Amino acid sequence: MQKLNSSKKYNSSETLTEEGKISSVLESAIMEMGRQRGDNTFCPSEIARWIFPQAWREFMSDVQQEMMRLYRDGKISVMQKGIEVHKNQMPTGPVRIKVPKP
Repeated sequence: MQKLNSSKKYNSSETLTEEGKISSVLESAIMEMGRQRGDNTFCPSEIARWIFPQAWREFMSDVQQEMMRLYRDGKISVMQKGIEVHKNQMPTGPVRIKVPKP
């Protein structure tokens, strides 16, 4: 997997979140990681670490929100212990993401 340019340190209060920019970036990253993983699942923190390696923890809630939006839209599956989570409730604890093949 390619590393993105991490020379700039991001801050969750920056304008990146304005106008859905971060949502678009995160959707693309989630779908791309799913494409690369094929049938394998991945953790939401892998997305945050990939895009924001220096400050990934600050963006975990953004990743989780985008994950749940994509899940509600039927674009991905979100599982906990191998079982899909409820679509209208943010899961607590570790989850895995799976992007279905087109």
